[in-house]
Amino acid sequence: MIILIKNMHPLAVYSFMKRHKSTVSRKYKRSKHRSFDILLLLRCLNSITRQERSIWKHPRSSTFFEHDMPLFNEDLFRQNFRITRDLFNWILEQIGNALQKEELSMQTTISPAKRLAIGLYALATTAEYRTIANLFGVSWSSVCVIFKEVIDTIVSRLCDRYIKLPVGKELSDCYLLLEHRFDEWIDVDS
Repeated sequence: MIILIKNMHPLAVYSFMKRHKSTVSRKYKRSKHRSFDILLLLRCLNSITRQERSIWKHPRSSTFFEHDMPLFNEDLFRQNFRITRDLFNWILEQIGNALQKEELSMQTTISPAKRLAIGLYALATTAEYRTIANLFGVSWSSVCVIFKEVIDTIVSRLCDRYIKLPVGKELSDCYLLLEHRFDEWIDVDS
């Protein structure tokens, strides 16, 4: 009987034990039966949650990146990414090595160019992660991670070199200029 129960599916064991509750109850005290029942139910739930993965990746098409994007003229490229193709390539040269991920045995990695395109497309449009994922042929969770990585890399690699915030006299001049313009806007609105 024990060997038979060991080889059965956990849910079948649970239902079998429930049907033969009276015989089990006679063998065990009531408190032991409850704990046995709970352990059996936990075993069933544990086996359900630890199922083998049937697929690693859903089939997706990435024709937008591989086929459509290279055919974009400058206006269409700018409409989609809000930057020129030359600026896209320059940013890729600057941060491409930081976006490169190592190859895993079970799946292919996403190229730095595609990662940058995903990040910039997410910045340039109001599209949801799921829409961007469908355009680029990746999962929406990958879009979320890639977007954060691209932004963090751009800020860490390029911000200090190309964005300079005013300090000292420049800062006070900017403050006075903004204060003067704000006062003008208030006068116009009144």
